[in-house]
Amino acid sequence: MTYKPLITPFLTAARARGLPTVDGLAMLIGQAAPSFQALFRRPPPPLDLRALLTAHLDQTA
Repeated sequence: MTYKPLITPFLTAARARGLPTVDGLAMLIGQAAPSFQALFRRPPPPLDLRALLTAHLDQTA
């Protein structure tokens, strides 16, 4: 999984061919809720993880 850059040349090429793609954040977020539940034995807080993560990635070098 790659988070930065979020859209890699590989994903760009796949999208140009009309292929479905999943970026690294989609995979990370998809694993976040079950992992949180397993570790803390309660549902995760309702957050917009994609917005939080993309904002954080935009601020990091």
